[in-house]
Amino acid sequence: FSSDYKKATLQISGFLENVTEKELKVHLEANLKGSEKNFSSSFSFIAHPGLNRIDMSLDIPHPRLWWPHPLGEPFMYEFSLKAREGSFLLDEYNLLLGLREVSLLQKPLSEKEGTSFIIQINKVNVFCKGADWVPPDSLIARVDREKYTKLIDMAKEANFNMLRVWGGGIYEDPYFYEQCARNGIMVWQDFMFACAYYPDDPSFLQEVEKEIETVLKKLRNYTSIVLWCGNNEIQWLHKKTSEEQGTDLELIDFPIYHRIIPCLCALLDPSRPYWFSSPYGGEDPCSEYEGNRHAWQVSINARKEENKANYKLYSKDKGKFISEFGIFSSIEKKSLERFLPKDELYLGSPTWRFHNNQFEKGNIARLLKFFYKDPTCLSLDEHLLFSMLIQAEALKYALEHWRRRKFNTAGSLFWMYSDCWGATSSWTIVDYYLNRKPSFYYVKRSFAPLGISFKEIEGGLSIYGMNDTFENFKGELEWGLSTFEGNSLKKERETISIPANSSEKIAEIRFPSLAEEDKKEMFYWAKLWEKDRLIAKDRYFLTNFGELNLPLAKVKHNIYKLDDRRYKIMLQSEEFAWFVRLDVNPSIGDGFKASSKPSEFVSLNINPLIRFSDNYFDLFPGQVKEIIIENAADEEIKRLSVEWNNK
Repeated sequence: FSSDYKKATLQISGFLENVTEKELKVHLEANLKGSEKNFSSSFSFIAHPGLNRIDMSLDIPHPRLWWPHPLGEPFMYEFSLKAREGSFLLDEYNLLLGLREVSLLQKPLSEKEGTSFIIQINKVNVFCKGADWVPPDSLIARVDREKYTKLIDMAKEANFNMLRVWGGGIYEDPYFYEQCARNGIMVWQDFMFACAYYPDDPSFLQEVEKEIETVLKKLRNYTSIVLWCGNNEIQWLHKKTSEEQGTDLELIDFPIYHRIIPCLCALLDPSRPYWFSSPYGGEDPCSEYEGNRHAWQVSINARKEENKANYKLYSKDKGKFISEFGIFSSIEKKSLERFLPKDELYLGSPTWRFHNNQFEKGNIARLLKFFYKDPTCLSLDEHLLFSMLIQAEALKYALEHWRRRKFNTAGSLFWMYSDCWGATSSWTIVDYYLNRKPSFYYVKRSFAPLGISFKEIEGGLSIYGMNDTFENFKGELEWGLSTFEGNSLKKERETISIPANSSEKIAEIRFPSLAEEDKKEMFYWAKLWEKDRLIAKDRYFLTNFGELNLPLAKVKHNIYKLDDRRYKIMLQSEEFAWFVRLDVNPSIGDGFKASSKPSEFVSLNINPLIRFSDNYFDLFPGQVKEIIIENAADEEIKRLSVEWNNK
């Protein structure tokens, strides 16, 4: 690229193999097709028997650049390279290609912050939002293009702009990378080394070199990949093992990640940055002050039992780029019914335990007890619902904390996006059956291009405005303190601005003196307006969920048919309605019946393509909420259910 991106030169290198025993006169033609302009270049040469090196270039004036979501359009050109002998087509290579420049910015921040870790696209800082990608099925051959398409479409719907392909999985099908690029989703690509020591004998290292060379040549032309990473957690786990044993152990596979892979990346793909591991931060492989970080100090790695549940501890984390953290929950009952036998649909049944995650170890029960109530007092339905609610709240809390720190923190990726089998405890926001969990919608709102977020401070709250677009935002911030009954205790409205691609404090609230009982009956709220259009909102409870004194709410809804497969639902409540949820595929009950083979089920008509514009939300007193439902038939809308917690 020229420095102002007004000109690009596409370098084309490769090999043409002449499998005959005679020389051939070959004509090569490269073509780059855009929506309005085509660019081409060609030359002829004599192809000798065997491999023939090809080098040519293609000049592109005023290129249309590829941008990740939501900075701009992920524009893709159609590239083709054709080899002919006379009029006979010998071979051709086709690729969807986005033109963009990638860099990794590491520069000193303040003394308290350390060194940045910022992905730049076309010299623009990008805050990376997304999750860790694991293979979508434990049986890899089951994953077809349809499932890839649905998952990547849902990732875009949730406002992702990055997926990290985890080093304990697989190098994904080329279609995955192509679809990510089409949807403005960047890929952080781990090489497939994870959580273990690997041999250092010469024969194994030779195999590693062959694998890395093959992978780089196979994947380097895919636009979506923006960073190569040596492995998952190996240097970090090595450091922890050394500290636990009190010895300075040798990292025997050091040459793989610090010599072999970076040298091959520099040789075969110098267009992208390489990072040694995830996490990796130099002296401390999981540092808060440099490199990237796996924030497991809450949840599974906390030493104190109460800290395994207290997700508000994420607010202390200053990591420069969070590439893993996670919170467990159960999944929806209608998904459990697809793999649990009817007589084992209860907590702790043999099949339940078989499908439980080995790291769960009572985490869900701790979360319920800490934030809601003793889980032994809950029914199965309550256990499922409130574990999913708390996971959603935890992800929202953590993601918005790191997003408010933009670009002191420059990315927040959670573990993990979707399940690879039916799981009774799950880190994900999309389950194995492609059902969106409540956390999906919380993440979608937390990752929205424009948003507002409460931050807890001493004696009050700050309100931050977050803008991930290229445009400065001007609008109005409205905030207040209200009772759940709908009585307004304080209300203010002011004109604000949020600069492009930034996060900054736009208001501060000081808490009044309130009795503990009063705190249970009120909440702070904030709304971001652009003229009369509500852009975003947030709310803050003054106590834990289990202590809320909520009145019974009455949610009214009306249904309007827009066209053949689209409906509009208008909802309203005079009281605060907590965790309102819509469903047209309620719990199946006898709709799924296990056959004589445990893996086979007979299903009713469940439509996974139905999409709600929003779900699992709060209705503020007097608020009118519009929901659009897509891909739904009349008979499905007839069984629409609307539920909320304080019903």
